[in-house]
Amino acid sequence: SPNLKIMECYDVVANSWSVMPSELPGERSGMATCVLEGNMYMMGGCDDEENFKVVHRYSIEDGVWSPMASMLTEMNTLCAVVLEDSLYALGGGDQDGIAVNIVERYDVSSNTWTYIAPMYDARDSCGACVLNGCIYVFGGRDEDESELSSVERYDPDTGTWSEVASMNKGRGYVSGAVLGGCIYACGGTDENKVTLASVEKYDVQSDKWIEVSPMLEGRCGHSVVTCGSHLYSMGGEVEDGRYLSSVERYDAVKDMWESMASMSVPRTLMGAV
Repeated sequence: SPNLKIMECYDVVANSWSVMPSELPGERSGMATCVLEGNMYMMGGCDDEENFKVVHRYSIEDGVWSPMASMLTEMNTLCAVVLEDSLYALGGGDQDGIAVNIVERYDVSSNTWTYIAPMYDARDSCGACVLNGCIYVFGGRDEDESELSSVERYDPDTGTWSEVASMNKGRGYVSGAVLGGCIYACGGTDENKVTLASVEKYDVQSDKWIEVSPMLEGRCGHSVVTCGSHLYSMGGEVEDGRYLSSVERYDAVKDMWESMASMSVPRTLMGAV
């Protein structure tokens, strides 16, 4: 089972991982995580029996988890972003494992969730980033579990979604992040359910996706975060079912990936911030 409650912290300077004394409130996978106002929020996911709509907030300063208002819908393999002091939970799979186009927004001051305009496409296991004041959602799988290449942008000023250039290939269980003003979509699974190492970046000005150097390992269900001037891609799974503990770092100037210290346990469908 991919469900864990162990938390690890990575020291960028020392290039080392350490297990944290705090644990998740319960074993889970497929959740979404974000940082807002010095707290980490964890929402949704599943255990071996059901999907969750519960939300917990972790105080990075105190190391304590607190329950918050639950989402309106139980959701697994969803994604989440922070925009203008609000959390957004996007897509995911429902209790029947069917991808949805639902989007919910969380207001921190009132501790409440509300539905906002849904995405064009139902998608689970997609990637999401914020760039230039808009939310971008890319890839994932649709209701038929087909890998999507489509990309959508949400404008909070108009409250509407619009389609932008699609990726060069469909990517399920994809992850990505923003670096140097571009969105990077890393790995995932293709239409043949083969795990991908390929990476492409989106340039907003040209509205085009460009292939860059692939990761050292194919990964799906992994996490990608930006730290300083690098991307970090960690964990995930390969098509033979192995979970990965390996971590690699991308240097955009050199267009090169390099191996970093591995996590203490293999992980897939985890959260990382």
